Amino acid sequence: GGSAVEIEAQADDLRHMRDTVLGLIAQDTGQPVERDFEDSLHDRWYTAVEIEVQADDLRQMRDTVLGLISDDTGQPAERIFEDSLHDRWYTTAQAQEYGFIDAIVSSVAEVMPRRRARVGLGTDAAASAQEGARS
Repeated sequence: GGSAVEIEAQADDLRHMRDTVLGLIAQDTGQPVERDFEDSLHDRWYTAVEIEVQADDLRQMRDTVLGLISDDTGQPAERIFEDSLHDRWYTTAQAQEYGFIDAIVSSVAEVMPRRRARVGLGTDAAASAQEGARS
C-alpha cells in the first residue's frame, strides 16, 4: 500500500539513483553497495538485487494507482501516465471534463439532504393528537 505522496517520493528517489543503480548492476560483484540517497528509516546497505526488487514493487504500485485513476476518470491509461509525469492544476470545469469530479455545485443547498417530516412525540401532529384525546 502507501499513499500517492509516498509513491511520488519513492519515484523521485529512484530517478535520482537510476544511473548509480545501472552502473552497479553492470559491475555487480556480489558485494553490498551503499545507497546514494538518505533514508531515515533504515541505515543499511542495499544490493543491486534488493534495489531492483524495490523498483519492481514501485512500478507495480504506480501502475495500480494509475489504473484506478483511469477507471475512475474514464481516461485511457496512457493519457493518465503521461499526465502524471507533470504537476497539473485544473479549474473545476477542466476537472469535470477530465472525469475527476462528477458535478460542480454552486450552492451548499444543492448537496444538503432534504428535511424529512417529523413524526412521533414532540411534533405538531403528535401534539394535535394529544389535544384531541384530552377533549
